[in-house]
Amino acid sequence: MQQPESAATTADLASQLAQSQQALAQLRGAHEGLLRAVSHDLRAPLRHLTSFAPLLREAVEQLASLAPGEAAEEAQEFLGTMEQSARKMGRMLERLLQLAHAIQQPLALQAVDVGAMLQACAAPVSQPHTAQPALLRADPAALRVVLTELLGNATKFSAGRPQPQVKVQLSMPAPQLWHIEIRDNGVGFDAARMDTAWPPFQRMHRDSDFEGVGCGLALAHRLAQRHGARLQLQAQPGEGCTAVLAWPAAL
Repeated sequence: MQQPESAATTADLASQLAQSQQALAQLRGAHEGLLRAVSHDLRAPLRHLTSFAPLLREAVEQLASLAPGEAAEEAQEFLGTMEQSARKMGRMLERLLQLAHAIQQPLALQAVDVGAMLQACAAPVSQPHTAQPALLRADPAALRVVLTELLGNATKFSAGRPQPQVKVQLSMPAPQLWHIEIRDNGVGFDAARMDTAWPPFQRMHRDSDFEGVGCGLALAHRLAQRHGARLQLQAQPGEGCTAVLAWPAAL
């Protein structure tokens, strides 16, 4: 007896769904394995570097005192570069782990008053001309991370200005959509150089100019994306930057 076409189609869809779920489970397993490797296996040699570096510095300084000169100065300079690189690698691993956890952590979505949250972050907020609070559909902890990263960048890159300014404006350009604009008058950057895929460790400035490893925007983007929100940057060299979050309103 031939199976009806609708029943066969349903069976095929169920089989495809089961295969997709199995593939997703395998990907999650591989992702967790990578996290374990980053957390433990990659940190072990880094700990050796940071642990033995002070001992090596003592030995180099003793040799320098016995045989001062250009070679001793170069050895100390090389050692300083090694120590600095090891510290930077440690910060990169920490941020990479934070980014990985942010991608997979469950979200507790609820109505969050972003205006109140911004004020708690000591941000100068320009409220919209409406009686209703700016309620977003968001996980409070994740939203706080997004705002903290964007506000931190705005503060960092405008700190060297004679009159540094960071301003936040809330608006509702469309029903059920809030815009959060975080504007600074900092050094800005060439927006054409930015990779719109938001990869981690992408930096728009030299390491010697500003601290950081280039993961803040990637983290903010990933968390916003998981909420169905969008993050865009508008910037020009020497003219500051504006980060615009388009975030779904709470229903």
